[in-house]
Amino acid sequence: MNKQFLITEENNINVAVVRSVWDMTVRRWLPVWVLLAMLLLPLFSAKRQQAYTRPPNAIPQAVENIAKVLPCGKIGETEGVSPGADLFRVNLDLRNFPNAVCNDGTPATMFVRRFSRKPNKNKWVIFLLGGGNCTNVLDCAERWCSINTGYGANKMSTAYLNQQGASRSIAGNGIFSRDTSINNFAGWNQVYVYYCSSDNWSGSASNVQLSGTDANGNQLNYLIHFRGADIVDAVIATLQRQPNGQAITYQETTSSEELVLPDIDKAEMVLFAGSSAGGEGVKKNLDHVGELLRKSNKHCKNSNDCTLDYRGVIDANYPPSFHHLDLTQATFCTEFPFRCSYEEVYTDRWNQVNVATYHERGDESCVKWHQQNQPGTEWMCADGQHVVNNHLTTPMFIRFDLQDPNLGGKFQEQKLTTPAQFGQLTRAQLLAVKNLDSSAEEGSVQSGGQPLKAPGIFGPQCVQHYGLSLSPPFFSTTILDSGKRYNFHEVLWNWVQGAQPQQLVREFAGPGAAPDCP
Repeated sequence: MNKQFLITEENNINVAVVRSVWDMTVRRWLPVWVLLAMLLLPLFSAKRQQAYTRPPNAIPQAVENIAKVLPCGKIGETEGVSPGADLFRVNLDLRNFPNAVCNDGTPATMFVRRFSRKPNKNKWVIFLLGGGNCTNVLDCAERWCSINTGYGANKMSTAYLNQQGASRSIAGNGIFSRDTSINNFAGWNQVYVYYCSSDNWSGSASNVQLSGTDANGNQLNYLIHFRGADIVDAVIATLQRQPNGQAITYQETTSSEELVLPDIDKAEMVLFAGSSAGGEGVKKNLDHVGELLRKSNKHCKNSNDCTLDYRGVIDANYPPSFHHLDLTQATFCTEFPFRCSYEEVYTDRWNQVNVATYHERGDESCVKWHQQNQPGTEWMCADGQHVVNNHLTTPMFIRFDLQDPNLGGKFQEQKLTTPAQFGQLTRAQLLAVKNLDSSAEEGSVQSGGQPLKAPGIFGPQCVQHYGLSLSPPFFSTTILDSGKRYNFHEVLWNWVQGAQPQQLVREFAGPGAAPDCP
């Protein structure tokens, strides 16, 4: 057992962990990787070490799963689930989907609720939860033990759900609120997919061996799974009643009545949504999930004759693109002047994390387009903003706070922008989304395709990260337009219904929260 992660008991409360001193050559890459992912934000200053992958049959017998090697696993303080009786737990069946596992190999899970009124029987919201990521041996170990981060082992395993009061069900807020007087989505079928793969919902790798040496020469070796892409596929297949036609059932807590979830193959409308790391997951899986749904949907005879209304919602994950920043002034460049350009940064991310560690399945059309049109630039598909701006062809809605406290704070920490610059750049980027049809590399008039549908946009300035699954930013935060105030829920609903306004970005009011925030 590695000494640095052994538990020492002091009145059965305290956990002491001795931090290691890591190789400086490898350390220089991680701030870049983490900022590129835009998700595991608290770990910018953490020391790093590179991960590497071995085929399963080459793994030494002595190397075990992270849960066995690190007994310090604990629940984090950030982005957990709350006890309640609004959404009901359904574990993915590993007999049918053996790769639908969390970092530690526990089965992935989702929380569901069926429609409440017959007109909504075939309308769905599928939500990917967020919560950062990890890329190497210390990164994932600190995440597991909730050291130097607000995340914890509950973001890497479903074994901790009972401790969170989520053994059977959880509370629903924001778009999952059951209050029909304020939430037009309350009566839809709702699916809340729990995040436990630490890979932005993109991985397809099992038994990845992460290894490192601390300052005392002690080896830290463990195995970990990155299977986020497989979890997404398993969720969709389960909702489609695959492979044996079995419907999803759950028991209401209050009435003990067994309820049956409808067959999503009969869906008329599906919103595929996610926040933070879940928003990144939407970028990587949006077009792919649409293809899966259309293949067996009863309203789709073929790709040209399909009435399924399928759309994506990207929340809390659209910061200023590195492509437009001067990276030579960034902390990671001035300290280690080897990765100081957009190309250098994303090439490294693509090779070392997306390919070597996660075995990522991202937006497949992005990779294909670059292979065919700009060979050697596939690394650009590691940039989520590039994917959104050029390669997603599914209609989408983007919500991002002009002063997002998570991402904005890390931009400032790395000396990429000031708070004012972050707000101004974010606002300009959100407004530019309106013009995707004239600029996108794929699926647009500019590229010779059919016109892209105009994205919905909501850009408040209230220093809030999550927007979809929390009630205050979903219902209370507003933007003034033509003398009337609109909240996120109302603008999103307008976009769904074809009403106006569908695109609201407030004027930047200077650093911090705008004066009219609740």
